[in-house]
Amino acid sequence: MLVASPLLFGWAFRGKFDGGLAVLPWTLTYCSWFAMVMIVQNYLWCAEKAYLCSVALGTGLVVNIGLNLLLLPPLGLLGAVLATTTANLVALGLICLFLARMGFPFDPGVRVVLGLPPVLCLGPWIAMSVLVVVAAEAALGKHLLTPEERDEIAAGARKYLGRLPGFHRVWTA
Repeated sequence: MLVASPLLFGWAFRGKFDGGLAVLPWTLTYCSWFAMVMIVQNYLWCAEKAYLCSVALGTGLVVNIGLNLLLLPPLGLLGAVLATTTANLVALGLICLFLARMGFPFDPGVRVVLGLPPVLCLGPWIAMSVLVVVAAEAALGKHLLTPEERDEIAAGARKYLGRLPGFHRVWTA
């Protein structure tokens, strides 16, 4: 997304939304963290602790409103995006704290994934480089995934990618 964004904002949008281009990395960061919130809160729901989700999301909302009051006047759109990014991080952090207190195991892979989104703010090429390093570690290393997790991911990939026409020949070649 970051690599294609100059083309999207410059050519497709004809420069109408240059402010959006400027805040895109932080927007992608908060969207990533919010997606993680949606995933990890499922564990609280399954543990019948939905009220803790409400506490985390409510706290994030209060942080968002407070930071918008502080950051919006001096920073404009960037202030709003930074407020939302911080609020999503607070909500995610609280849910992770609640899960940790309930005994949820935060292995190294989970911790790395939770911390990756701000890398988007370092620029597209640095973000892609970090992605390549993390993917290589996940595929070949010993710190992010166990051999069993790699086998499970490969089996899932074969199951879904095998539905593509001609993919079976490529996968087994």
